[in-house]
Amino acid sequence: LCSNLTVINNIAKNNGISHSGSYQNGFYIFLCDNCHFESNIAENNGNNNFGEGFKLEECSDLNFKKNTAIENEGNGIYLSGSEDNNILKNLFKNNGKSEINISTESDNNQFWLNIIYDESDPNNLMANYGTGNTGDNGTIGNYWGNYTGLDENYDNIGDDIYSNSIIDNHPIANEFFNGSRVFIDEHSWNDWELASLFPWCNGEGSHEDPYIASNLKINGSDAGFGIEIRNSHKEAIIKDSVISDANKLGESGLILNETNNIYLQNNTLNQNWFGIYMFNSHNNNVTDCTFINNLGGIYLEDSDNNTLTQNEISLSTIYGISTYRSEHNNLTKNIISNSGGSGIYLQFASAKNNIKGNSIDNQGDHGIYIDYSENTTIIGNFITNSGLQSINLTDSDYCRVVGNSVEKLIRKDADSTDCVILANLYNGSIIKELIISDTGDGGFTWDEAVRDLYWCSGAGKWNDPYIFEDVNFVIGYGGTSPDCNALTLKNVNQPFIIRNMSFQNIDGNSEDDYAVNCENVHNGTFEKLLITDDFLLTGSFRLYQSSNISVRNNNLTYEGLRIDNCWNNSIEKNWIFKGYYGIYISNSENNTFSQNSVKNCTYGGFLIMSNSENNLIYNNTIKDNERNAIDNSIFNHWNNSLIGNYWSNYTGKDIEPKDGIGDTPHQIPGSANSVDYKPISFVYITESDIMPGEIFGKEPPYFTLTIRADEIDTVWYRLWDGNILTENFTINSFENSFQYQINDIIQWDLMGNGSLTISFYANDTSGNYDYLNVSVNKELFSPIITESDITPGEIYGKEPPYFTLTIVADELDTVWYRLWDGYMLTENFTIDSFTNSTQYQIQDISQWDLMTNGSVIISFYANDSVGFWNFLNITVNKDIIAPSIYDITPGDGQYFQYTSLPPDMNITVVDPNYDTRWYNIENTLTNFTFTNGDSCDLDAWNNAPYGDITITFYANDSLGNIGILIITIFRQDPSSNNASVISNPLPSHNALLNGTSVELSVIVTDPDGLDNTDVTFFNASDDSIIGTAYSISSGDIASLIWAGLSVNSENLWYVVANDTINATQSQTWRFIIENCTTLSSGIRTLFLPPRSDFNISISLELSYDVEIAFIGITFNPTETSLSDALFFIDISINDTREETVNELNFKIQIDTSQYSGIKFWWFNESANGGSGAWEEISLTDLGNGLLEGTIDHASTFAITEYTPPSTPLGTLADDDDDDDKGTDIQNDIMNIIITLSVLVVGSIAIISGVLLLRKSKKK
Repeated sequence: LCSNLTVINNIAKNNGISHSGSYQNGFYIFLCDNCHFESNIAENNGNNNFGEGFKLEECSDLNFKKNTAIENEGNGIYLSGSEDNNILKNLFKNNGKSEINISTESDNNQFWLNIIYDESDPNNLMANYGTGNTGDNGTIGNYWGNYTGLDENYDNIGDDIYSNSIIDNHPIANEFFNGSRVFIDEHSWNDWELASLFPWCNGEGSHEDPYIASNLKINGSDAGFGIEIRNSHKEAIIKDSVISDANKLGESGLILNETNNIYLQNNTLNQNWFGIYMFNSHNNNVTDCTFINNLGGIYLEDSDNNTLTQNEISLSTIYGISTYRSEHNNLTKNIISNSGGSGIYLQFASAKNNIKGNSIDNQGDHGIYIDYSENTTIIGNFITNSGLQSINLTDSDYCRVVGNSVEKLIRKDADSTDCVILANLYNGSIIKELIISDTGDGGFTWDEAVRDLYWCSGAGKWNDPYIFEDVNFVIGYGGTSPDCNALTLKNVNQPFIIRNMSFQNIDGNSEDDYAVNCENVHNGTFEKLLITDDFLLTGSFRLYQSSNISVRNNNLTYEGLRIDNCWNNSIEKNWIFKGYYGIYISNSENNTFSQNSVKNCTYGGFLIMSNSENNLIYNNTIKDNERNAIDNSIFNHWNNSLIGNYWSNYTGKDIEPKDGIGDTPHQIPGSANSVDYKPISFVYITESDIMPGEIFGKEPPYFTLTIRADEIDTVWYRLWDGNILTENFTINSFENSFQYQINDIIQWDLMGNGSLTISFYANDTSGNYDYLNVSVNKELFSPIITESDITPGEIYGKEPPYFTLTIVADELDTVWYRLWDGYMLTENFTIDSFTNSTQYQIQDISQWDLMTNGSVIISFYANDSVGFWNFLNITVNKDIIAPSIYDITPGDGQYFQYTSLPPDMNITVVDPNYDTRWYNIENTLTNFTFTNGDSCDLDAWNNAPYGDITITFYANDSLGNIGILIITIFRQDPSSNNASVISNPLPSHNALLNGTSVELSVIVTDPDGLDNTDVTFFNASDDSIIGTAYSISSGDIASLIWAGLSVNSENLWYVVANDTINATQSQTWRFIIENCTTLSSGIRTLFLPPRSDFNISISLELSYDVEIAFIGITFNPTETSLSDALFFIDISINDTREETVNELNFKIQIDTSQYSGIKFWWFNESANGGSGAWEEISLTDLGNGLLEGTIDHASTFAITEYTPPSTPLGTLADDDDDDDKGTDIQNDIMNIIITLSVLVVGSIAIISGVLLLRKSKKK
């Protein structure tokens, strides 16, 4: 009961109660007015066709909006007594009864913009029993799943009304969302909220929960467009959809019209006018979409800040992507191919757009065409096979064209001013100088290079240096100015690597032009650069005012490497050939030059000019230069402590010691008078694999030679064993530090056992040579067999042993084994494709299974291809006999009471390799290990069944052999322990006894015959215990003496028999000591002869007086004398005490099959102010042939002396009609049962006296 309440964003789901009623509803809305219910969900509520998604009862003026009712057992929404409610933009789907049910007295409710359908019962959408309810708001109605009308004018409103229990004059056309188009206009009724009610769309339009429309398949041939989103600023995603054939003039597959924040992902658009058309739409994203066979792929008009990325656009008639008056758009990583016009076309004031990383191939016109669009950035695009220019700038200023890969030159007309065209690759090569400088200097900073050049990466840190790699420089190509360096680095301090580059056709016109020029550069590496010999005045590589630079593994030509004002650099492993100079050093110190090869330079190899000190030059090859070296500075070092340099003009020898170092120093020309104290001799051989004296068998040795020589000509070797000197064996295409092997057939196999010498030789192209002798030993021997898995004497069971052999042999031929147990020798078993250190297993069927218990010898054999053989014996033991189990407790067949504790578990196990014993009860999944004397697991014992219990004992040995013995015990079932039967009470009920001590006894019988029972005797007057007889066996007498009784007393007693499971209480028995009145009660049967009269009296003597009179059978005591009664019953209860009776209850039953019209009266002595009156007893038909009458006298009255009327014996005349009715007493048998109960204040006593009256039939 509420008003002005808002209920929003609640979920009622999976509620179901078996009875009907409001408790099964998802939402029960009662007595609400002017309330707002929005975005609530009721799903799968109710049970057995009851339970509504929403139930509105006696509600009015509700705004019920954007709620969802799905798959509820009853109706989606049920209106009961509810009126004037506005119900819009809700989803009612697949509910059990109707989607909407309007009961009577639910009037003037308006339904519009709701989505209503049922996939299993399409025609059960609406049940309207009210009046004045409408299915539209005068302009727009609802979407009905079974509406079949058309929308020929494409206004999204059906041309025909919808009529199904309600009239909708403006139904939403089925075509709106069924595959021909989607039209969403946030300024109209067909907005995102409505769309989100359809199964293909969901979400709220926020950044956290955008609208998502997916998996649409739309053919736009009729409507002209596939999807149009208009006037939308909500966040939305359209994805995984296919839009085709929207090819009417000016239409498109997907239109964004004054729409922002749309994300288009993984859609396919084919054979449309435009694939996607944006008009005045901003901040949208088109990603991973495919465009095929459209007039144009994507067209942006007056649309800014959109992102078009990773799309594939092919076979467009005019262009892949085009913009018109659109700015700040990002066109990145798109693949555009086979367009009739240009791949990307920016026209008419499309400024400040970013075109980056696109792949554009096979365009009819330009790859990229920029027309009257300034400040365009074109970076890192790959453009091939363009019909005209790869990139064309027309009347477009301030454009930046950087790092693109093109096949044709970039065109810029005269009206395109202040453009930067830099570091573009033409057919894979850079044709203009590229400058990298942390201070600008007309080129890139490192960060800009990483941003703009796809071949540059990294962060400028030691663990992530800048990397510039895999490009070529061809300076001067296409008429570009050659008067420049190719690659210039200036003012660089952060770590970097420049590698894998080539520099060609660089025609420098100045002595200051270099292929690579470094000025004030530090902490970098140059490696694997190739600089060819086509220079005139330009040098190859220059370091100026630079430090901590590594120049290595480069191929440099012409002037080679020039080092000016540098320090702490490392120059190593470079090839410098045919330059004017090889390495030129000026004003530089503490640099290291090693493993460089400097040859055939026309002026000089190593030139150290003035003011260059403490440079280290060692292990270089300096050969055939006009001047191999000049040193005009001091304190430079031409060798380290081990080695100097190789000089083609060295005239010394390496005689003693023979270590590859010349015995005399080499003088360096120049004013410094420097000396190489450890010049390298012409040829020097070392070997690193063979140890002198090492033993080899049939397999020839491997060897690795390192030969130091300027230019190695030939390398060969031969062998000598004292008898045979082999022919020379030449190593073709020798490589230093490569492993070879002595040839076996023509070299090694010719050698006999014993010591032999291997002689290695090498010479250079100048005729210098060296040799090295290495002595080894050759020994051919029988195979050596070792085994690593089996321990001698180890015991195995049924599972055969595993073994791993290692066999040393020259050429192993065959490996086999066999077994012997003293009685049987098995056949040989060959191991096919034997591999050393591989684990195998003894074959079971043909080998191990044939062995008996006891000791077994396994013999392993191996031979080689020459015929040498050997064997290895290993003795093991086999044990496959299971342990024996004896002397089990508990014993087989042993009996346990249900109260018994778990028995102790004991077995005797005989086995030499005994391991573990355990047991299982009733074949469960749980086994219990034990040692003798352990009690049976308590939980297992308690969970075991009663009756027969199977216990399985197990014992295993260490080989896995298992002995088993099964026993069955019996455990008493407490559920079969029926209550004890108590009988034969003595004294008997109502006995009259003498004396003050009485022996009480009963016989106790246990139906199971299993239990001993304790019998407790109770005084029934106060429930006090008289005494207990213990452990009475079934059928025995329990007895004791009740002493201290009073004379002339009435005594009541009962017993309780307890067998620990069941406690049975007996009835109460009575006996009287000496002068006590007898209670006469029970069932008495009277056989009345025909026309006899009778009078029966029952006297119940307890502790109070009650006297009641009954009279019956067609006798009305108010009109007829008692003498006319058929019978009269007087029940009296006498006592000397006076009590107040609270209730008198009597019950009479009579068989209706024998009599009809019977009446009963009773005398109520409290009536008439205490004078008494007869009152008729009302009879009730119980069915089954029984009538029942009850006297329920609830008023309180005092017992008074009552003298019943005299007991006349009237005679009832026979009507002689023999109809077995009425007073035809000769032929009738009458059964009447009368039960009396009396409730007395202070105590309760039920007095049951049953009187059965019978009258025999006339014979």
